[in-house]
Amino acid sequence: MKSLTFFLFLFPIAVWAQLDSAEVHYYAGNKLWNDGHYEQALQEYYKAVEFAPENSDYYTNIGLCYQQLGATAQAVESFEKAISLEEKNLMAIFQLAIIKMEAGNYAEAITYLDKAIAQNDADYNYYFNRGYCKTQIGDHTGAIEDYDKVIALKPKYTEAYFNRGVEKNKAKDYEGAVADFTKVIETGKDQQQAYRSRGVSNYYLGKKVEACEDLHKAKELGHTGVDQMITDICGE
Repeated sequence: MKSLTFFLFLFPIAVWAQLDSAEVHYYAGNKLWNDGHYEQALQEYYKAVEFAPENSDYYTNIGLCYQQLGATAQAVESFEKAISLEEKNLMAIFQLAIIKMEAGNYAEAITYLDKAIAQNDADYNYYFNRGYCKTQIGDHTGAIEDYDKVIALKPKYTEAYFNRGVEKNKAKDYEGAVADFTKVIETGKDQQQAYRSRGVSNYYLGKKVEACEDLHKAKELGHTGVDQMITDICGE
């Protein structure tokens, strides 16, 4: 506290007043955001912009508020403004990718995710979401490559193993799919789906016994969509 007081004493009063006005509103907006008061937070961020109109982060937070309020068009406009002020604003870039994904504009989302990865190739979230987008446009090889990268960055990310297994099934790499679904089963997460999907892989590998064991296990765990498969594959 003493150090902060000393700093304030040395800082030119006029400059500090200008910065402080923006920051006061900015931090007030953050507090309101954290409390879930998005409309009030939005008002504070706009007040911050009045004092510091070139601050990219303020526009990013305005966009985040609009997202929470369901005002997508205003969110997009705010994120685009943030990027115009700071080309490498990763938060704004990523949020635009998410908006495009939610709207089903997967090719556009990939463009934004490419930009994010170009700036930070160590964030698994970018690859995971890009892998999902590539799945949606039928680029299964590209999706597998992105999930490979996710797993390299976050080896215990169960969803990446599952999604990669699904893509490997589509690519007819059934052995690889079995390995991924087995990894999911070993973690104890989403086992219903993993057993069901591994059962499909084993079926295509000609392993009927293993396929039926997996399908029965999926049903035992509560999967409600395997009865017909058990009838068709296992003859039961």
